[in-house]
Amino acid sequence: MTSYINDYPLFNISPTYDIPLSLKNLLSDLWAQQYQEHAKEHNGDATTSLSDAFTKVLDALWPESISVHAGHKRYVWMAYALGFTIGPTINRDPVYKQQAALILMGISRWLRGKTAPLDFPREEELTASVIEGELAIDEARSVLQNLLRITDPAEARAALVQILDDCFEGYAVLRDAYRKKDFFHWWLVEVVPAAWCMRLPKVIYQAG
Repeated sequence: MTSYINDYPLFNISPTYDIPLSLKNLLSDLWAQQYQEHAKEHNGDATTSLSDAFTKVLDALWPESISVHAGHKRYVWMAYALGFTIGPTINRDPVYKQQAALILMGISRWLRGKTAPLDFPREEELTASVIEGELAIDEARSVLQNLLRITDPAEARAALVQILDDCFEGYAVLRDAYRKKDFFHWWLVEVVPAAWCMRLPKVIYQAG
């Protein structure tokens, strides 16, 4: 059962995630890095960018040695998990709140192999917000727009890269740099292992 939490001080991957040692070692290495994006508000000494970490993880989830179906499905599971984290932001807008629920339901059906998924909102409908000009809402809308693209294997990587950028480098989920670091830790120990195993994480990060 998936629950909600927001505290990740230590690198600890649950043994319920059956992942290869190479992936675990990669995640441990990424955990130990100091990232430029997390240092902005804390005067830290960092040389590594989050985009580099994202590239390494996405390459590990979809290596050339596995089928398109398996690699693509891992990307969709990751995007699906991140879709829940924008809830506190997106739910402030009644238009987007309803659209987000439809999109997540449609992705859930796709992951379960349903041949007739729920109708997704059209991308142009995601511009009909009642809250205009707020960066967090705009970036949460961007997450929704890219969730609409994630089930297309040809677009999945680009869509997921943009979702990661909006969530971890933008303000779709959080503003505070320190909490973003904790959020990133959750992604390393929960989301990535779960995506490898093609499932939701045991816990969803709760930003509110």
